[in-house]
Amino acid sequence: MKKNVIKTSRPEPDFNLIALLKTLFPECEIQIVFKEVGTFDKRQAGGQPYIYFD
Repeated sequence: MKKNVIKTSRPEPDFNLIALLKTLFPECEIQIVFKEVGTFDKRQAGGQPYIYFD
């Protein structure tokens, strides 16, 4: 299974975007990674909070 990952600095997910991605790519998993402005480090990306949508 493939995965779409969205990195955002918004406090909440964009549910319209999630619905669109689920329509366009129904077989893919969607993951949202929340980026804290000014503190994001690519080496620490695996430790950031995230949400999965199936």
